[in-house]
Amino acid sequence: ESVIAIDLSQSKVIMYTWLFMLLFLSSSCLIRVGFIFIKKNSSDSEVFDGFKIIKRIGAMFLVVTISTTCFTFALGIPKTVTDIYSKVITYDERLTPSSAVISATAKTSITNSLSDMSETDEVISIETIDEKLNEEENGKKIYFPTYAEILLCVVTAFIVACVQVNIITDTILRLFLNIFRFVIGFIPISSMVEDNSTCGEWVRDIISDTFVMCCMLIFTKMVFGIMATSSITSLNGIVRMVVF
Repeated sequence: ESVIAIDLSQSKVIMYTWLFMLLFLSSSCLIRVGFIFIKKNSSDSEVFDGFKIIKRIGAMFLVVTISTTCFTFALGIPKTVTDIYSKVITYDERLTPSSAVISATAKTSITNSLSDMSETDEVISIETIDEKLNEEENGKKIYFPTYAEILLCVVTAFIVACVQVNIITDTILRLFLNIFRFVIGFIPISSMVEDNSTCGEWVRDIISDTFVMCCMLIFTKMVFGIMATSSITSLNGIVRMVVF
C-alpha cells in the first residue's frame, strides 16, 4: 500500500530526470541525424527532400517531448486513481496485508473452531498480535489455541508476501526497463528521418510496459479495497484468503 501511495510524478528527482532525458534525447538525436546525413552524402548521390526532412525532424522532436512527458505523468496515475477509489469506496475496516492474514487465521472469543470464523472476527494487526497470542479465557488461549492457526498464518503470510514481492519486483523491473529504453531512445527516434523507422516499436514497448505497471499498482490497491468490503469480510476466514 505504501508503494502504491508514492506519487513519483511529483518527485523533484523525476522532474530533473525528465529535463535531462529531454535534453539528452534531443541532442543525441540531432547528432545521430547529422551522422546519417553525412553517411548518405558519402555513399550515394540521393537528393534530399528538404521539406520532408524538416517535417520528419519536427515529428522526431514531438515524439521526444510527448514520450518523456507522458511517461512522467503516468508515474502519478496509480496514486491519483487510488485516491479517487478511496473517496468513492468506504472501507468497513482498514485492511493491510498483515491484518488480512492474521485476522483470517486467528480465532476470536466468539468462534469455537477454525472453520467458524466470520464477520464477528476482530481485525488483528502486527501491532496487536503479541498481546493476542498470550490472551487467555478460562485458562485457554483465545486467538491461537493450537499450532494449526499459527501454521496457517505462516503459510498464508508466505503466499501473500510472494504475491506482493512479485508485484513490486515486476513494477521496478518495468520502470527501469523503460528508463533504459529512454537512454537508448535516440537510436529509434532519430531513425524517423529515414524511410525504415523503428520508432513505432520503441513507442509501443514503452506504452505497453507503462500501462501494465500502472494497472498492476491500481488493481493491487483495488484488491485490498474489495477485501475490506462487508460482502467479503462476512465470509469464512479461510475463504477470504482463497478469494484474495
